[in-house]
Amino acid sequence: MTAPPDDAAPQLSLFAGDDPLRAVYADARALAARLPGALRLGTSSWSFPGWKGLVYADARTENDLARSGLREYARHPLFRTVGIDRSYYAPVPESDLARLAAQLPEGFPCCIKAPAAITSTVVPGSDLAGRAAPNPHYLSAERFEALMGARLREHFLSHTGVVMLEMPRASSAHTLRSEAFCERLGEFLSHAPREITFAVELREASHFTPRYLKTLRAHGASHVYNWWSAMPSLPAQSRAVPPEEMPHVVVRVMLPQGGRYEDRKRDLAPFDRAREPFPTMRAEVAALARRALDAQRPTWVLASNKAEGCAPETVRAIAALLAR
Repeated sequence: MTAPPDDAAPQLSLFAGDDPLRAVYADARALAARLPGALRLGTSSWSFPGWKGLVYADARTENDLARSGLREYARHPLFRTVGIDRSYYAPVPESDLARLAAQLPEGFPCCIKAPAAITSTVVPGSDLAGRAAPNPHYLSAERFEALMGARLREHFLSHTGVVMLEMPRASSAHTLRSEAFCERLGEFLSHAPREITFAVELREASHFTPRYLKTLRAHGASHVYNWWSAMPSLPAQSRAVPPEEMPHVVVRVMLPQGGRYEDRKRDLAPFDRAREPFPTMRAEVAALARRALDAQRPTWVLASNKAEGCAPETVRAIAALLAR
């Protein structure tokens, strides 16, 4: 598959003899050499101009990076995966999937979100107007196939590492009881494409039940351990869902307790440095990852800018702990 013509021309910095990121790459390469092969580190997205000098050699716009920055991102020695979040808000067109695939080297898998049109109990956006409408396609494997499954198989399967089912919070009137949720989740997973690996990201603490763990086990799916404002701590999640019992382990580092996405986005921009380090979080992520790696589980760790202010620096800090 080839990229569209407007993306075919490589960035000059990728081939310049004097690479501005030479020192950054040398440091990252030495660190990466000390990490287990089953570990894949990355960021939750990649289109941030503030990463100039950390990930990107030149000043580039957000739109430019969103369209063609993945090629340079994937050169970074510590980054062996990346999150694709935009698919949560709307299905990614086939042409965009093909363009992204053309920018990635062979063997570079991504963690891509399923559309909210599948994972939300209400029609996405209907709750903003105060008239939340029940979603008729909630956890519909047939709808997933139409919006994502067929497109991934055709254009992106070799780069599809994990499809994440993010279950957004809803009002109490539209939140399923744990038993009903597990039944719907099990039904979805039993009919979902077998060639796709799934991981479930809960946003409701009440769903952390033995039945949830049993449902994951029964269908070969995994839990997404998320450091997110309204969720139990990572140690608490790992007690409820032991990483050793998962076929693969996904950790997402997003928001500190009580943090709000828009506030963090405003306060931490342009995401050029870790303005608010959280040493305890880093240690908890490293401890969870070590447990998974010791159990020989493929392990994915994704960091967001909204966690500490700069996802590449968060990734490097976690990598340094795991390399010890």
